[in-house]
Amino acid sequence: MKFCDKLIELRRERGLSQEQLADQLDVSRQSVSKWESDQTMPELSKLITLSEIFEVSLDYLMRDYIMDRSGTREKKDNTVDDKDIPNRENRYSSLETQINEINDYIKRPRGFEYKSKKTLFGLPLIHICFLYSRHRIKVARGIIAIGAISVGVFSIGVLSLGLFALGALALGLLSFGAISLGAIAVGSIAIGYISIGALSIGVYSLGSLAVAKEIAVGAMASGNLAIGDESYGTYCYSIDAIQTKAMAKDIILTHYPSIPKFLLKIFTLFFHP
Repeated sequence: MKFCDKLIELRRERGLSQEQLADQLDVSRQSVSKWESDQTMPELSKLITLSEIFEVSLDYLMRDYIMDRSGTREKKDNTVDDKDIPNRENRYSSLETQINEINDYIKRPRGFEYKSKKTLFGLPLIHICFLYSRHRIKVARGIIAIGAISVGVFSIGVLSLGLFALGALALGLLSFGAISLGAIAVGSIAIGYISIGALSIGVYSLGSLAVAKEIAVGAMASGNLAIGDESYGTYCYSIDAIQTKAMAKDIILTHYPSIPKFLLKIFTLFFHP
């Protein structure tokens, strides 16, 4: 029987509503509801309080295969029998052991990890890591690194750092991400020497809102050379006035005759042939 089922059974036996039990635990009724629907588990301090309220052991609450409630706490008596002292000490020792086991279980990493035996520069050639514990996420480190947090030459992750980085938050020489920072950055929010994104900030920028030191192309563009529906800068041009890709090239080359060809192609990419 799972913890959620045991909790429902124990609460009903005591004639308690979810709200009444929540009041005793100093939590919301929604928290108790989530425990009973197996959506979440209570923290350790609440588990200990539950064991005291229902007079059952932590083993019974936490382990599905244990159905015996024999670990219940005995009701306190006004008199103390010396013969009971060793038994109480054993119970306290058992409780401490159970708490340590639960802490170990909570801290134990979960997930998946693969690390290749081949290495380069002291790093595994491939490291795929999605291990997590209660308080930390393990970082994937390798030439090719894939993980929630990844660091590598080629890096893919939610938080990604590398020469070539792909992630929700990416930082690298060449980076692609929702938020992207790099020498060449592509993303919803892109910040870099060359940046392409909805919000783009850099020396050279292309985006819906493009802010650049030199060339900015976008719906709203601000730069030394600004091409956009709304443009702000030393040299401003309206996108509507530039009818062909050839005209765009001529304008850019007039002000930046030595611009690299690949940059010229990027900035004229969305103009008509």
